[in-house]
Amino acid sequence: MLTLSRIMDGLTCTSTIRSWEAEGLLVGHVPIIAVTANARSEQIATLLAAGMDDVVSKPFRILELIPKIEELAARYPNEVVEEELPAIAVPVRQKSFE
Repeated sequence: MLTLSRIMDGLTCTSTIRSWEAEGLLVGHVPIIAVTANARSEQIATLLAAGMDDVVSKPFRILELIPKIEELAARYPNEVVEEELPAIAVPVRQKSFE
């Protein structure tokens, strides 16, 4: 998750996700990795306190990110919902080949 964004910053978005989890609007825990250029200890502490699970500083390499994703995937395994979800109709535009 980018920490700075035009519409909603990462701290606000993370806080919203964590409140939805607490209210039961989301099932399980949504792992969040912060992506930031501000990697000083104070900023990292703020991000973790907001509910982010880990922090990656920019620029980063995919080889640095993969172990963090794997660690979070192991820590928060996917929870299967046993109830059947409603079908969603998605309109498809037919392409004309004339």
